[in-house]
Amino acid sequence: MMRENIIRGIVNVCVAAIAWLIVGCGVTGCNGKVAESAATPVVSDSGADVSAWADSVMGTMSAEDRAAQLVMPALYARDDDAELRLLREYACSLHVGGIVLLKGTLPEARTLADSLARWSTVLPLVAIDGEWGLSMRLSDAPRFPANRDIDPAATENALYDYGYEMARECRAAGINMLLGPVVDVLGTDRPQGGLGYRSFGDDPERVARFGVAYSRGVEDGNVISVAKHFPGHGRATSDSHRNLPVIDASRAALDTTDLLPFKRYSEVGLSGIMTGHLSVPALDASGRPATVSDSMLNGVLRKDIGFKGLIITDAMNMGAVTSYSASDAVKAGADIVLAPVDTKEAIASIALLDSALLADRCRRVLIRKYRLAGPLPTRASLDSLSIRADAVSSRL
Repeated sequence: MMRENIIRGIVNVCVAAIAWLIVGCGVTGCNGKVAESAATPVVSDSGADVSAWADSVMGTMSAEDRAAQLVMPALYARDDDAELRLLREYACSLHVGGIVLLKGTLPEARTLADSLARWSTVLPLVAIDGEWGLSMRLSDAPRFPANRDIDPAATENALYDYGYEMARECRAAGINMLLGPVVDVLGTDRPQGGLGYRSFGDDPERVARFGVAYSRGVEDGNVISVAKHFPGHGRATSDSHRNLPVIDASRAALDTTDLLPFKRYSEVGLSGIMTGHLSVPALDASGRPATVSDSMLNGVLRKDIGFKGLIITDAMNMGAVTSYSASDAVKAGADIVLAPVDTKEAIASIALLDSALLADRCRRVLIRKYRLAGPLPTRASLDSLSIRADAVSSRL
């Protein structure tokens, strides 16, 4: 009987995985034919079921397909022909694991998200920056205060509700990964740092409390939160979009300030941490940016802090990392590479990495995707976003 139950459980997991791999929604798929509606997996809290599902999906993938799961190119949230053609290429030809949305509107974001889901064989991740609400990228979305302007006396409950509201808005727009919160602690000797209004401030305890409360709300709303920018951008005096900042602080100072919010975020089991393109000699004497530093990602973040979630790069098309490749980041410990300069080349280079390393990264991504299973709200829900948003914003 026990053996039969085990076999039945394995079969159920495999059937769910195969069903989820069907391209669907009753609309045109990659092959130009009308696809049947896709099923979603029966989500289980069992770690064994999740791992079995991830392994069953990986068993259908080539090295290139596994590598593609780790790559998320950037696209404007526009539903014009050019952007949809590019999206179709990413999904149908390159099989990317997801996309990052840039500027656009809520309905257009939902169109791209729905199209990507229709053309993908595995649930795609759709990410966006939303540091003061989705209006940071989507012009018609409700706007919230910048982190700097949130009342220092705001309660953790208010921050949780803010995160939960953000998740509601994300899911209405088809988004399941929020690139936030910013948990960089501003340097007291440079109050604006490289972040200014994007940070919760210069008090590491407050930054940690607000960041964790907000992230819990996001994740209780079934959206992946991504705390950024590890190991802390608040002391930077230059812009990593243009060149590589050097963080000149001792390990002791970093432990009590910059790293503290990331430790707290990790301790409560939240999902994602974004790397900063930062040189931190106290953590890696070679001067390599954190994004491509084994010492910082596998050493400090994985081993010292104990983080078990997704490690996600900042955009790889930024000036601070032009000398490094997507495969450098994955080899150093990253699970997902955002906005590579050349998506096809990034996938090809990652596919050449050690097969065990590639399987480890791909499995971690698939497990997080498994936990996102479930239908999205209807598009009509976009019309009512501002009603709840105004009430939440008034408490910040």
